[in-house]
Amino acid sequence: MGSGAALMRGRAGEVAQSGDVDELRRRLVAAAAELEFDYVTATVVLDHAAGCTEFLFVHNAPPDYADFHDDPDGARRDPVAQHCKTHETCIVWSQDTYTHAGLGHFWEYQAAFGYRSGIAAARHLPFGRHFLVGLDGQLPRGMRPRSIARLLAEFRLLVEHAQEAAFRILAPETLPASVGQPLSAFETEALRWSMDGQSPDEIAGLMKLSEARVRHHLESAMVKLECRSKHQAVLRAIRLGLLA
Repeated sequence: MGSGAALMRGRAGEVAQSGDVDELRRRLVAAAAELEFDYVTATVVLDHAAGCTEFLFVHNAPPDYADFHDDPDGARRDPVAQHCKTHETCIVWSQDTYTHAGLGHFWEYQAAFGYRSGIAAARHLPFGRHFLVGLDGQLPRGMRPRSIARLLAEFRLLVEHAQEAAFRILAPETLPASVGQPLSAFETEALRWSMDGQSPDEIAGLMKLSEARVRHHLESAMVKLECRSKHQAVLRAIRLGLLA
């Protein structure tokens, strides 16, 4: 697990550093292949005024399938998309997901293009911003719970890094130009140690603080940076020049 996780961290880091749409797509495809999936979709969803919703996609769907893949009306019926619309927990889906929803024909159509099973997750952010990632292809049959847990842990790492790059490249106008409230010295230091891979209890020893205080500083930084996790906060702090 150690070498695989380290390799995935490297792939995820490359995704976060993507400079344009083509590079983001190539690096997402490489990360998906690392997890043994053929297809990847990253979607930025922006809720605008008057009920208008904008979808911005990066994917490697086959050309003959792309129109169906990008159809918002299809997403409104798709059980995987509907799960992601209201949850942030990962979903592992298969043919059963669609047959239980009465949409077996939906699955049969996409399966012909290689979309037979996969995993997906969403992040719901302030100000009507959402981010979805799906890896699709064919899950190995009979995967053990431990293998699925490891897969989902590596997938969540990819989602965290892809989110920062996707908004920066696809919708830069939605990102805060600066931090509304400046980070304190303690918050910045806690994020810096977190960037180096230290856990809260390890950071507590390094900063000579209690673990509870370290967690407070990390959570405060997350609020100021409008992030849902410390991983997102580190990436945004780097983009804003707050961490070297």
